[in-house]
Amino acid sequence: MAFRDLCQGLPVADRRRADREEVYFRTVARLATGAAFPIELVNLSRVGCMARTHVATTPGTRLKIVVPPQEEVRAKVVWALGGRIGCEFDEPIAAVRFFELLAALPKG
Repeated sequence: MAFRDLCQGLPVADRRRADREEVYFRTVARLATGAAFPIELVNLSRVGCMARTHVATTPGTRLKIVVPPQEEVRAKVVWALGGRIGCEFDEPIAAVRFFELLAALPKG
């Protein structure tokens, strides 16, 4: 049985596969069309993140999120609610790279 199947019916906050680190980082997300819009990362894990944005997005939207040092992480919006989005990365961030990234980001 897949992880997603096990999580059906659980509140979104309980569906996480990894602990999240609180961060605060203003950056941009890019749509498949290339259009960019501002986001604020508020938490981050090796497999996903939560961000605030004024741009309406829907689950399934594909994004490229820019993280230090100007690297793009590919992700899919899995939920959107009240100006916040939850994203799952296409590929987990390597552990060493994740800790370097955390060191470079301001904490929330």
